[in-house]
Amino acid sequence: MPKRKRVVLSMKDKYEINKRLEEGESATKLSIEYKVGKSTITDIKKQKTSISNFISQLDSSDGSSSKT
Repeated sequence: MPKRKRVVLSMKDKYEINKRLEEGESATKLSIEYKVGKSTITDIKKQKTSISNFISQLDSSDGSSSKT
């Protein structure tokens, strides 16, 4: 079985995932769409507050895109 290719999600993608989870979409559906594992989706859900804080700081600054 080949290894899955590493996928790096932008902070905006992570924010969108959290928003869609709040709206009731399943983690399984999102993991397939973003080509990441279901555990990655749950980790993103756990980091919800720090992601929201980062996005709010990003919106108030110059708006450069970061993938970390």
